[in-house]
Amino acid sequence: MNTRILKAIGLPAIAVVLFLIAGCTVGSKLRTEVESVELGGASFVRVEIEMGTGKLKVAGGADELMKGNFTYRIASWKPRIDYSISGDEGKLVIQQPETRHVRVEKIRYEWDLHFNNDVPMDLSVELGAGYNQLNLGSLSLTRLNLSTGVGEVEVDLTGNRESDLDVNIEAGIGRTTLLLPKNVGVRVKVERGIGVVNASGLKKEGDIYENEAFGESKVTLHIDIEAGIGEINLELGE
Repeated sequence: MNTRILKAIGLPAIAVVLFLIAGCTVGSKLRTEVESVELGGASFVRVEIEMGTGKLKVAGGADELMKGNFTYRIASWKPRIDYSISGDEGKLVIQQPETRHVRVEKIRYEWDLHFNNDVPMDLSVELGAGYNQLNLGSLSLTRLNLSTGVGEVEVDLTGNRESDLDVNIEAGIGRTTLLLPKNVGVRVKVERGIGVVNASGLKKEGDIYENEAFGESKVTLHIDIEAGIGEINLELGE
């Protein structure tokens, strides 16, 4: 059993502690706050997203570097947003605070984040428990690192790209679905854990999956997946 599976097994216990331990005063008013971050003088940005539990949506379309809607009921779970620039490189960190002693009936936590399509960026996403949708096809990604915990994650990488993209995914417990382009070369290597890999429209040789455009297109998606416990779905889109 690989270390990723061992790590994933511990996550449900953490989620139970967060949800079920009582003893603090929880604000009952549901709030949605809008936050935005301007690009400033950066020409490249490293983005880090850390969410322990809840529902995350990521997409493009922002005029700013980032614009997000944050919905939560627990006051102490107000997300931490930090942006700094060094030279021409920016670093944006969006984190869920560490919080304990929360009553399960009060939980509601959602982030809806939009990023600028034209800014080159490395994106790192670390997730705990929840349902997550990452629509990344329109973003100018140079690298994607994704670590999942417990639940379901959908990652849309379809669309035309102007440069290669390296993707590293550590899948935990649950279902991870990747929607992949048809006309851009795709090569996926899966280190299988306990679970299944479903690949629709891809050629398979050992633990390697390729689409028909691989080796023919000028741009290639190189994807490495360390699977955990559950299901990996590889699907071709447009």
